[in-house]
Amino acid sequence: MGGDSGLSALDSSLKVVANYRSVDGEPLGVLAMHHDAAGEIWVAAHMLVRFRPDAEPAARFRVYRTSRLLHGEYIGALATDMGGNLWLAISNLGAARLSREPSELFSVDDGLSSRNIHGLTEGRKGTLYAIAGEGHTLNEFTGDAFQPQPAKMPPGVTYMGWGEGQLVLQDRTGEWWFASGSGVLRYPATDDARALRTTIPHLYTVRDGLPTSTILRLFEDSHGDIWAGTSDGAACWSRASGTWRQYHAPVTPGAELTGAVHAIAEDHNGAVWLGFASPCVMRIRDGQAAIIRDGLAGFVNALLTDHSGRVWIGTSQAGVAVVDDPASATPRIRGYTMDRGLASNQVFSMVEDRWGRIYIAGGRGVDRLTPATGAVRHYTEDNGLPAGETQRLYRDRNGYIWFASNFGLARHLPEPDQPSVAPQPRLRGLTVNGIPRLLSVLGESEIGNLELPAGQDNLQIEYRALHFAAGERLRYQYRLLGASDQWSPPQDLQTVQYAKLGPGRYRFEIRSMSEDGATSRPATLEFRLLPPLWQQWWFITAELLALAAAAYGLHRYRLRHMLALERVRTRLATDLHDDLGAGLAEIAILTEVAKRKPQADAGALLDHVARRARGLRAALGDIVWNVDPRRDCLSDLVDRMRETALPLLQSDGRSVEFSAPVHEELQRIDLTPDMRRHLLLFFKEATTNVARHADATRIEIRLNLANRRLRMNVKDNGRGFDPQSGSSGRGLASMRHRAAEMKGDFQVDSQPGRGTSVQLGVTL
Repeated sequence: MGGDSGLSALDSSLKVVANYRSVDGEPLGVLAMHHDAAGEIWVAAHMLVRFRPDAEPAARFRVYRTSRLLHGEYIGALATDMGGNLWLAISNLGAARLSREPSELFSVDDGLSSRNIHGLTEGRKGTLYAIAGEGHTLNEFTGDAFQPQPAKMPPGVTYMGWGEGQLVLQDRTGEWWFASGSGVLRYPATDDARALRTTIPHLYTVRDGLPTSTILRLFEDSHGDIWAGTSDGAACWSRASGTWRQYHAPVTPGAELTGAVHAIAEDHNGAVWLGFASPCVMRIRDGQAAIIRDGLAGFVNALLTDHSGRVWIGTSQAGVAVVDDPASATPRIRGYTMDRGLASNQVFSMVEDRWGRIYIAGGRGVDRLTPATGAVRHYTEDNGLPAGETQRLYRDRNGYIWFASNFGLARHLPEPDQPSVAPQPRLRGLTVNGIPRLLSVLGESEIGNLELPAGQDNLQIEYRALHFAAGERLRYQYRLLGASDQWSPPQDLQTVQYAKLGPGRYRFEIRSMSEDGATSRPATLEFRLLPPLWQQWWFITAELLALAAAAYGLHRYRLRHMLALERVRTRLATDLHDDLGAGLAEIAILTEVAKRKPQADAGALLDHVARRARGLRAALGDIVWNVDPRRDCLSDLVDRMRETALPLLQSDGRSVEFSAPVHEELQRIDLTPDMRRHLLLFFKEATTNVARHADATRIEIRLNLANRRLRMNVKDNGRGFDPQSGSSGRGLASMRHRAAEMKGDFQVDSQPGRGTSVQLGVTL
């Protein structure tokens, strides 16, 4: 279907009920149609048209003229998403979305006398009127459009004042009351607003008992009395007496507009509440006024009594205050502010829908608060609100909520809340140490088994949820398992950054939260941050093994040291006992024997005692030298050998040749006490044997050092002996034993009559 033929049937078996060639005088060249879940038919042409088949003929078609995109551009295709929003393909400009939320917009094209809407009211028969323009013209709603119904002003009334909201009312008797800048206008009873064009009203002014002539608000209480809020206090017109009674707020010195009344309401107990252009509310009950200030800030711009009897107070700086016990002598006040989900702390007006939800018009759109849960939903122009700041709200008797601004009017029929499902967010970006990782265009709902090398511990994660609810504010919560299992507070941000993470396994989870508190399934990112080399298991294992080996080696060294020390002590004790003890005992015995002999015979014994004492002195010197830690160098040992050998061997005409490496070379090598002792005693044994038994005239002693291996050779030209014979004595056995203790190699080369050579090789 298309062209200028309008709507027609393609199937010849169908019967044509009606053929629409034009709408509102404009030709209807249909390009596409769409039937939505609500039973409405949307028609795409060079404009957007909604068709309701079951509506009255005058209300079947509605042309959307509020936007150039919807009226003036060709719409080629239509569809609705899962959220009930209508999507349009507009010419070559792209796609547009029309929200199913408060979407019936009205402007001067719909008959309004002005797009500046000051307030709304209903007649006693249920007719709705929009109060528009500088003259506060009544615009009567006819079901699909408005019809201006201007009222006749008395002579001299040219300024209608600066009030907003309830500026016009029809009381229970049918009379009409208008607020103006010159006082209160009272028109005779009529249910036909057209009669107001020709009727001259009665004007109440200061002379009749009003505080001032500038009227800002009008209100009818449950007794039928009329309240007028002025720029300086309020006045109540008694239907019984026909007189006005004034009420003034306490004056604060230096405050501006302290007494101006911005709101009037009545609670379920019959008390009337007045809100002033100051942080002050007056409650009037049985003619007595009480002032309430706690919890208020700025101006009191709105008052509302809900279905349960609570009184809601809208302020210009502190959000909304709620009085749960309005009849109490000292009412308790609790508040809703931006901290509890409101878009703004500035409140202009409030209404309650049939489901008990509170609509709050503020500085950033309209919030819908569900008192039972505290959930807040936000409405903006994306949801179909009129352009500009929505400052006036009104609920009519049919349950429609009206949104008014200085640029138009919108109507919305609330529906009960449906269980909401928050859309699952998707991971849209991952940056590690400033380097982006490649993800799919639409993002990922799950990323797993990601390994990051050591040092890549700075992560930035971007996320976003795809959803179609126009104007609905999604918030997000995240947590990083492995660091914390607590969800973050809900927030609007779509990026989170982690810096300086420690090595380990982590699981990042992000979920979305709708305005009524429903949460989605989380999107996840699992990753492992590898530890640095020195923290990896194999390195730690090697470290532990090395430490264990070092500890074991230290223990072995300490144990060897203790054993060596114990051997030194034992050897020292043995030497002292065997050498010194036996020698001293011998000296003592010989001395006693010498005392009993004649003096001539005692001389030989005393000479023997003297020799024995000198021998003990030499033995003691060896013991002391052996345990002296200052004698640990090989050079000290060689010096000791020279001091021992030369005096012993050079007597009796023997020649001795003693050769050894230079002193500096020997000084670089340290010896253990055991090694030093064994070498010295081995050397003394060899030289003593030469002195006692060899009967030699020439002795050569040579010490050679190469690669820390010491070779000792003691050679003489004496009578020699047969090493294999059993008469070699204890000396040879002692030298073999000491060579074995030093893990050295020991050789004896000797023959009878041909001298002896004793060799020892030992690694130092």
